[in-house]
Amino acid sequence: MKCIIYIALFFQITMLAQEDLLAEIDTDSIQNDYATATFKGLKIINFESTKLVAKKELTFIVSHRFGSIKNGVDSFFGLDDAV
Repeated sequence: MKCIIYIALFFQITMLAQEDLLAEIDTDSIQNDYATATFKGLKIINFESTKLVAKKELTFIVSHRFGSIKNGVDSFFGLDDAV
């Protein structure tokens, strides 16, 4: 009996999840959405992006690579390593 109840509940949930694809076909508005400003900066994490600096634009980049935490206080837990 429990199995029948579980099957009935499962089929009801899957029926609610279905969308009407014919209603989407009948829509007349086809809109192309183009991506703008995919990369807002010139770097993506540690790598360069394909974006170039625009005219009359200044770019100032400060980057720091952290050292190993194993050295402890000697290297200020990786914050004081000059790499």
